[in-house]
Amino acid sequence: LRPSALWAGAAGTRSWFEAARARFLSTYCAVAGSLGADVTARQRRVGAYEAALLLKIASRRVNRLGSPRPKELTAILAEARRCLTTTTAPPEAA
Repeated sequence: LRPSALWAGAAGTRSWFEAARARFLSTYCAVAGSLGADVTARQRRVGAYEAALLLKIASRRVNRLGSPRPKELTAILAEARRCLTTTTAPPEAA
């Protein structure tokens, strides 16, 4: 999951998140591959799964549209768009 500071644009949060994401994906794919799973297919679906989770989170926060934090919802939806448009390079095996 993404830290809430990512939506606020806190310094260093994006780089921390991207490093943690890459580490998780490389470890997950290494273990899944060692168990015989189709790692390539899983890597192709990563962005779609991330976007789906973000849309689920955003739908729970619709009531915040009138709050002082309306940009949070916009940031979540922008992140979901990024997940769908960014191709994921296969992570390096750990």
